[in-house]
Amino acid sequence: MREAAEVREWLKKAEDDFAGALHLSRRRKKPLPDLVCFHYSVRFRYPGEEATAEEARLAIKAIKKIAVFIRDLFPRELLPSTET
Repeated sequence: MREAAEVREWLKKAEDDFAGALHLSRRRKKPLPDLVCFHYSVRFRYPGEEATAEEARLAIKAIKKIAVFIRDLFPRELLPSTET
């Protein structure tokens, strides 16, 4: 039972990261592509390299596909409710 609870916690964290990236990707004023791409590639977290708007768009496109794939691997009762 503890294992299912831990899986549920990790899935919730992943869904929150996904929701955050989607929210940030929709900003029109002062876009934040580095933050959108953070979980896609930590490379942009540190000074010296910056993500472009195109890289942010591609990151969102990729994570949407990955999210569907991952969600399909788990029983529905383990998945957090999501609006993404």
